[in-house]
Amino acid sequence: MKTAFLLLMMVSFGCSKPGSGFEGNLEPWQAVIETGTKMEWVFGTNYKPYTPAVEDIKLAEDLLQQCFSKQVSGTVNRFNGKKLEDYNRQFLGGITESGEKIIWINCLCKRESEVLKKWKTDLIIVADGGNCFFNVKVNVNRQVYYDLMINGNA
Repeated sequence: MKTAFLLLMMVSFGCSKPGSGFEGNLEPWQAVIETGTKMEWVFGTNYKPYTPAVEDIKLAEDLLQQCFSKQVSGTVNRFNGKKLEDYNRQFLGGITESGEKIIWINCLCKRESEVLKKWKTDLIIVADGGNCFFNVKVNVNRQVYYDLMINGNA
């Protein structure tokens, strides 16, 4: 992937530094970003921000692993040789109008860390860039994943 083709937006949406309200230890490739306003496109209308707890992050990681494994074992592997270990993760939490806790996991290739220096503090939204960028939602209450988007593809 050539950096020239990478269209990147670092979006604040009212997000604050990781660790704001987060109690727990994260791996170096994980960041909890406090969910701010104007994230209806992820959590739906009338959502309330929430900071995922350590056990929520562990559940989200387990479900992310299931999702990734299913994708790479399918007829068409849209990850094309990449491993889950190749990605940094951003976790943002929201509680839907119906009370469901949702974690949006935004995954970014570790090899892009030099370009995406603020990935631990700023929400990164990418258009183009291939399968180096994907995201998925996790419903903590139902313990399921859904809405996998690999670089904007459903």
